[in-house]
Amino acid sequence: MPALKQNIIIANPLGLHARPAAQLAQTAQMAHGAVYIYANNRKADAKEVLEILSLGCGRNGRLIIEVEDPQDSAVLKKMCDQLSGETPI
Repeated sequence: MPALKQNIIIANPLGLHARPAAQLAQTAQMAHGAVYIYANNRKADAKEVLEILSLGCGRNGRLIIEVEDPQDSAVLKKMCDQLSGETPI
């Protein structure tokens, strides 16, 4: 089955700093399969906080979240909601 991907713009005024990165990683760890974040021509394992931080994403930064297992669509939605401001971080 194909991976699921979603484009997202970071809403947090401080960008993707330590606290939201840690919460994203915690959400990604609920996934059965691999979860990746792509930004600034780089790829990060979304289950690893330091890899997320290494992307250097600021406010209004654009990124792509990818889940390899289609059963993880709820994880993808929750991560997108966290980044877009729909779910408090």
